[in-house]
Amino acid sequence: GSQVTNDLFAVMAAVVASSIAVLVPAVLPPAGLWSVAVGTGGVMAAVSVRRRWLRSLRVRVVTTAVITTCSGLGALLSVVAAVQAFG
Repeated sequence: GSQVTNDLFAVMAAVVASSIAVLVPAVLPPAGLWSVAVGTGGVMAAVSVRRRWLRSLRVRVVTTAVITTCSGLGALLSVVAAVQAFG
């Protein structure tokens, strides 16, 4: 039970931290593009960490949360930026 709770808190912290990291630069010009860059950097960093510690379940779970959050928000913000630029 304790391991599951610790993993759940680690995942929630990773999602919140990566969401904040991706969304905060969204207000900087050009609108949304810095967030896409930060999201891409987050994905690259998480993949790198995941490759380094392949055997750790917690690392795999947390990096999956970071990759999913950064990818999803980065994709969403890139669409928003494209609509604002060309729409």
